[in-house]
Amino acid sequence: MEGNESYKTAYAAAYARLIEQHEPTETRLFNDIFVKNFFSKYINSIMKFGAIRKFMISMYNSTSIGLYGLQVCRTKYIDEKLHMEVH
Repeated sequence: MEGNESYKTAYAAAYARLIEQHEPTETRLFNDIFVKNFFSKYINSIMKFGAIRKFMISMYNSTSIGLYGLQVCRTKYIDEKLHMEVH
């Protein structure tokens, strides 16, 4: 589909979830047991390094300041609401 770039939004959300999964447990906002399955072993392995995660977060925020924080907070909110409705 030429000109259709809607996949970028989904990819950005998935990357934010992946980055968050590699954050230390005590500061991680949510757990996503599935997101690692959407990325290659290589991407998963480099996300273990804090410098790589910081770089990725800075790339997010270069588009719009605070975009990464917005994405993970929004994700946490949606996850909590879904969990409340299901349970």
